[in-house]
Amino acid sequence: MTRAKRRVNRVNNTAHSDAEWADHINDAGKELWDFLNFELGDPWLAAYDATTVAAGGNIDLAAIALAGSGTVPYKLLEVQALFTVGSGVHAVTLRRLQRAFLPLLDTNTQTWTEAMARSGRLRYALSGWNIDFQPPPASSVSVAVLHIPTFPEMTTGAATLLQALEPWSEFLVIEAGRRILEKEMRDTSGLERDKAAMLERIRLAALPRDYQADQVQDVYGHTPWLGTLDDEVLPRP
Repeated sequence: MTRAKRRVNRVNNTAHSDAEWADHINDAGKELWDFLNFELGDPWLAAYDATTVAAGGNIDLAAIALAGSGTVPYKLLEVQALFTVGSGVHAVTLRRLQRAFLPLLDTNTQTWTEAMARSGRLRYALSGWNIDFQPPPASSVSVAVLHIPTFPEMTTGAATLLQALEPWSEFLVIEAGRRILEKEMRDTSGLERDKAAMLERIRLAALPRDYQADQVQDVYGHTPWLGTLDDEVLPRP
């Protein structure tokens, strides 16, 4: 907050309360959050939570996220079925069931291991915060979700910032200061140029933080632990 005040020379100015500054910083953070998530698809902000689904049941995405990572989900990235094989756990990514097929959801339960061995097709459908499964599990199963949490708002006087946003904290300083000057009906052109330059810097630097290859290929075309795995789960090269 002090950095934002210094940026526009308002450290000893009492016209704007700390609560107002916190509001502007949080609004700037949400704008940056959207930019990183939707334009860049930055995975560094993701949270991973696992839960158990009862036979024939579904899960509440918000409930398991709050119980796990303690965050409210903002964007669902991936749903995984977790299978215990020997002493290890194997994760299979589920495909989303298209909306056109939602009225055709089969209510007959089926063992997921058998479903994987038979066709390799396990699907999920998102309805509000609820995640339904196709086929519904015949017994309790383990499921994990990868999601983007909502932006963790700062409170008045808070000095900490989410670690994943720390490299881009200058954006919050610039945008909060710009909003203050805009409210005072002063010239914001300099900060607007700084903001555009900061967004370009983020665009260039954010994605290359992980240099691993974009695709992992199934060179064998099958999974020996669950039978044949078709392109509904893991595309073959």
